[in-house]
Amino acid sequence: MARRSSAVVQVREIAADMEPKFLECRDLMHPWVPHRARRVGRAYERTLFCPRCTAEKDQQIDSQGTIVSSRIRYPEGYVMKGVGHLRSDARAELRLASIQGQVRTGGWQGEQAVS
Repeated sequence: MARRSSAVVQVREIAADMEPKFLECRDLMHPWVPHRARRVGRAYERTLFCPRCTAEKDQQIDSQGTIVSSRIRYPEGYVMKGVGHLRSDARAELRLASIQGQVRTGGWQGEQAVS
């Protein structure tokens, strides 16, 4: 059996206490929705909102529609401090924690579980 990296073990321990909505966003990605937008000179600024975890993404968009900068503000408890960039094996741990939580609670939120 392959030995799990220390990052995977650390992520597993953090995921055990993470809110389900944070695990779902890490597993399924954020379902961004438009929140605010404004014109700044010839360019634009907009803020997107994640209704699941409440993260906000600020984007600067030039006059050609190219995103020139993007920054995400995460809610307290979302960021896994001290872990750094996650490799695929650590992301797999988060995915497992997310789906195991969904199975424990009877499936997807708002839908019947498929058997």
